[in-house]
Amino acid sequence: MVHYIRFLKKPKLEFHTLHALVTITTDLGEAFYSGDITLYAHVTRKGKREIPSWDPVRSKVLWISGMRNVWIKIAGLPPSNGEDFQLTVATDCTQTRNQISLKNMPEIMTAQVEVPGNRDLSTTSFLTRRYSTESGVHMHICEEIGESIARHVWDAGIAMVAFLDSVVLQKQNMTALAQTLQQTHSSGSNVLELGSGCGIVGLQAANLFPQHEVVLTDLPQAMEILTHNANLSSSRGKTEIAIVDWSEQLPRPVQQRPFDIILVSDCTYNSDSIPALVGTLYMLSEVSPSVLIVVSTKRRHESEKIFFELMDKTSFESIEHIAVALPDQTRVVAGQKLENVDIHVFKRISALVPAKLSQRSLA
Repeated sequence: MVHYIRFLKKPKLEFHTLHALVTITTDLGEAFYSGDITLYAHVTRKGKREIPSWDPVRSKVLWISGMRNVWIKIAGLPPSNGEDFQLTVATDCTQTRNQISLKNMPEIMTAQVEVPGNRDLSTTSFLTRRYSTESGVHMHICEEIGESIARHVWDAGIAMVAFLDSVVLQKQNMTALAQTLQQTHSSGSNVLELGSGCGIVGLQAANLFPQHEVVLTDLPQAMEILTHNANLSSSRGKTEIAIVDWSEQLPRPVQQRPFDIILVSDCTYNSDSIPALVGTLYMLSEVSPSVLIVVSTKRRHESEKIFFELMDKTSFESIEHIAVALPDQTRVVAGQKLENVDIHVFKRISALVPAKLSQRSLA
């Protein structure tokens, strides 16, 4: 599984010494990295200029199996001269971003945070994850600092990023999804993401396929981080943000708009919300019967199988499936099977749906 370096508190700068409390945990925060590994803390000016007096020895700390967190202390920083610092914590002394592809999923995600050079100013509430993909895209996404699992990047989102990147690279024997996403016309060409969270998937889609308009949606509590990332994004395509609650009536701009693609990542972990999710997909397919629905899910418990049962009930068929293996050296050493993220492409195969089936009746 993918592990994430996270800042548990806002780093603090005191008299030329930077203090940061970090952990290495899973996307849901239910487990910590179980191996021994060296973490490298690297400080630069926000303007990318290296600090001349940087001492690499003082920039690393050992994470030992069984730990839940570790303090990083970096002393001897020079005066800021009005500029902010940028702290990067990674498993490689030169690493500032991760490489993401279907064949090279990162085992530990690097994290960065800006620290004001003026100690009287508050540190940002967000950390940044930078990554590159096989197609040459360079992106960054922000998530919240702290222990909450909400408004963070999750495994299925990273797998979806890699999958969409592989789609743009398809040149021969293209799948239905590749043909739709690579079409060059823009008239009426729309992509919708449900449960966008931080927006890593939707913003990646907007960058890879700028000829499409991408609408990112989530609940009101996700709007701050989603809007923050959209405003900072270097995506080439047009994006919009909307509040969508699957248990409520869809907002008119979403309900009446035809979509070619719907993206759903890591939205089946709560089985109680699955009927409302499938009901929403059904309602959207009424307006867009030929829509392709791309679902990325990491099976966490048996109750999630109801999603596939309800998709079948509403006449959605999986026309493409890929299993993305998640790296885990502990499992490899123990000879255990790696965990997968499963990505399905669904298409509605019939307009005939069981009687009285609707968004609300499914919910």
